[in-house]
Amino acid sequence: MKSLVWACVLSLITAAATDARMRRPRPIQVRMVAYVEQMVGGTRPDFTWVVSYRGKRYTLYVLKLDVLTGGITPLDIDAAVRMYAVKFQIAGDKKALERFVAAPPRQQVLMTGFIRLDTAARFFMLDSVDAAYLLTPAPTP
Repeated sequence: MKSLVWACVLSLITAAATDARMRRPRPIQVRMVAYVEQMVGGTRPDFTWVVSYRGKRYTLYVLKLDVLTGGITPLDIDAAVRMYAVKFQIAGDKKALERFVAAPPRQQVLMTGFIRLDTAARFFMLDSVDAAYLLTPAPTP
């Protein structure tokens, strides 16, 4: 009888642990075109987010956000972080972080990485940050 009780307890613990693992949020792979700190006048961003890296806050003017994996939309991501003053902590690849910090004012940048929306914190893990020259239409003469 004792072994039956222990078997039931162990199966409940195993089921609870499995359920907790299944509910753990998965990273969302994204590609984003944005301005860091300053944007070109007359531009209307889809989202304006404040992010933090090493205690310093940066304003991101998000022009385009593409979700590459996961069943979530850019509007879902914005809704999940809307209530927070600092939307994301920035982390990731060292070179990408250096490029993010050094992004010139009023220069569009193309960022790729993973967004993680945990209950305790929100992270944007950068994989790459590059100038988005090709994404900006050429001026007409």
